[in-house]
Amino acid sequence: MPKMRHTIYSCIFLLTVIFSSSCQPDDYVDTSQINAKVNTHRFDEAFFALDTTNFTLEINKMMQGTFAPFFEGNSAIPFWKSQRTLEFMIRLHGEVSNKYPNLKKMEDKWTNMFKHYRYYFPKTPDTLHIYTYISGLDFDFPIIYVDSLQSAFISLDLFLGKDHPAYAKNAEYLNFRHDAEQLPIALARELINQKIRYDVSDMSFINEVIFHGKKLYALEKLIPGLSERELLNYNEDHIVFCVENERIMWRFFIEQDIIFNQQGEYKRRFIEPAPFSKFYMEFDNQTPGQVGQWIGWQIVKKYMKKHPGKELSDLLKEEDHRGIFAASGYKP
Repeated sequence: MPKMRHTIYSCIFLLTVIFSSSCQPDDYVDTSQINAKVNTHRFDEAFFALDTTNFTLEINKMMQGTFAPFFEGNSAIPFWKSQRTLEFMIRLHGEVSNKYPNLKKMEDKWTNMFKHYRYYFPKTPDTLHIYTYISGLDFDFPIIYVDSLQSAFISLDLFLGKDHPAYAKNAEYLNFRHDAEQLPIALARELINQKIRYDVSDMSFINEVIFHGKKLYALEKLIPGLSERELLNYNEDHIVFCVENERIMWRFFIEQDIIFNQQGEYKRRFIEPAPFSKFYMEFDNQTPGQVGQWIGWQIVKKYMKKHPGKELSDLLKEEDHRGIFAASGYKP
């Protein structure tokens, strides 16, 4: 595989790719007539405004109103009572309040995304409820979506910015997920998770590649104009690398019999988040992580271009990922 070339040609080529991908007039959809409403409920602010001297009385009032979903189960009141007095939680609340004194701009982004979601999934109820709270840095669940409630529970303490000290112990290449710009993307991803289908019996590399390609394609549809930087944490050099070496990476997968291989090793090397992909060659440190996801994205885009009548909903529920690959005619 040739090394990435930092040349004038590469710069010009990159600009061409960026401009051509960002314009996308063929992908424009008119959502102006789509009725979609986002109701935001700030449990984080209401909870930390409680008078702790009358905690039981105050919490009982909350249980009867908008925030009832937070108090299911017999242990809810003792749990929240302990959370309210923890110095760690109080400090996180202060950080969240400073970062998000209000959510007006974020609500506009959520609403625009939800309009696109209802465009592609018109049977969805027209109101999405968003509850914001402080999880105590529960990294496994930045957003929890409950379909039966048409509600998303967002842990704002996990979106304080990639350089926030709260995330200092995390792997640096993962911390981009904690930027505020990731909030609409993370919410869209949770909505997509309700619709996407996956053949769990197929352990092949190509099944994983197409699965992630479908997700990235759907995210593009729900939030038009998303870039590789926002989706995969790619910088300009990473984008150039993938575009210039797409054919060579694909040939590597073919020659090494990886495409239909069932071993989880290749998922770890090329699909899961990492600072770089592991071809075990001298140029590895020039590669971005998750090149398998990026290639899956290209395959799915090729497939959808060849099947213009295919709806996004049909794509997401299709479990035959090998069939999608074959029908795409993908040959970089």
